[in-house]
Amino acid sequence: MNAIFQSKENLEMIVRGAQFLCGVIIFATSTSITGIGSGDFAFLISYNIVLYAILYTVFVLKTRQIDMKLTIKASIDAILTLLLFIAAIWLVSSRTFTYCQFTSCAAAYACAVFLFAGTFIQGSSVYLTYIEMTREEDDHEAVF
Repeated sequence: MNAIFQSKENLEMIVRGAQFLCGVIIFATSTSITGIGSGDFAFLISYNIVLYAILYTVFVLKTRQIDMKLTIKASIDAILTLLLFIAAIWLVSSRTFTYCQFTSCAAAYACAVFLFAGTFIQGSSVYLTYIEMTREEDDHEAVF
């Protein structure tokens, strides 16, 4: 198990896989609350999370066709973290849960929970990138 977490690529693959899974769950559950502004926003953000996780895994991790700078990766991850957090807060504070009194609110609750979980996962990706940036700076200073 330690061998999985020792390699940067393996850890990054785990984080991107978790982002993908969380994005798919948000995507599926937010379809029940589309038509409300917060539900539509959650739907669009989940689509972007799923797409980013797939494209990053394919082009950056697997085929290595794109060499992404750490500052760009941290910026994209931070923006997606912020958007997920905004979507979660907007969904929880909206009237979504008052409109679903006649039907089950399970999908709306699941969407809210996984928006917050996605925020945590995306934030951990920002943290891992930050650690990588500080290690790169330390290595650069040690050479000179």
